[in-house]
This record gives sequence, structure tokens and C-alpha cells, in this order.
Amino acid sequence: MRLFLILFMISLSGCSSIYHEKEGWVPEGYTDQRLSDKEYDISFQTYKGESWEEIESYLLLRAAEIGKLNNFSFFSIINTKKEEKIELQNTPEVVGTHTTGRDGKVSITGPITPQYTNEYKIRTLTSTAIFSHKKKNNKYSVEQVIINIQAK
Repeated sequence: MRLFLILFMISLSGCSSIYHEKEGWVPEGYTDQRLSDKEYDISFQTYKGESWEEIESYLLLRAAEIGKLNNFSFFSIINTKKEEKIELQNTPEVVGTHTTGRDGKVSITGPITPQYTNEYKIRTLTSTAIFSHKKKNNKYSVEQVIINIQAK
């Protein structure tokens, strides 16, 4: 039972949200840049295998948050670009310390890890959000997007 609880807690810690501001070189999170009073470029990036639909929902959530912060009621999304690239990370072989005994035999102490390569599929979705106070041609309601995505 104790082992089950430990494994359960480890699995929960691996479920942390990828929805956060991008920090440093790790390809994960959102960025945004103000273009004008009513326009922002918004980008969301991940390497954890999320579908394009999930990535789009994170981008829409960020747009809705920006709209709410700036007291807008509606927004539309234009100029959407999808980019996917494969990045390989090579991990070299690690061998412990070699020692030679008096009899001439070599022994190894410490960790031994074979060389391996990890493949990461980095997905980036970038769009321009245009904000407004009127429904007009705008596709999304700021409040409705926040309610729908946070309910998932």
C-alpha cells in the first residue's frame, strides 16, 4: 500500500500544468507581445506531446486573459502559424571509475549508463489577437473562453 501511495504522488507531480509564462530556454509556455492598444502577438510552445487542439486552447486562454486585463469583451484571432520541429538530445555514456588491482584485473565502481538519444517534438502556435468592446466580427467572448477552458 505504501508503494502505491508513493507511485501515486510521483505520478501527480508529473501532471503539473504546462500553462505558464515561458521562462528561459525550455520550450514550454506562452509569450505575448503588444503590437498596439488592441493587438497582441501570442505564442504558445510545448515539447510534451500535446495536440494542436490543446495548444490552441492555451493560446485562446492567454488571449482571453490579456483581454480581461485590458477591459476588452471580445477578440478575434488572425495570422495563425503552426511550427513543429524535432530536437534530439544525446546523452553520452557514463562509466564509473576504473581501478586496476594488483592482479592486473580492471574493475569499475560507480554508475554505468549507456549512451542514448531522446527525441522531442517541439510545437509552437503563434497568432495575433485583435481585441474589441463590441461583438461585431469578433469570434470569441473573453469571459466565455475563460469559463470554458478553466472548466476542462
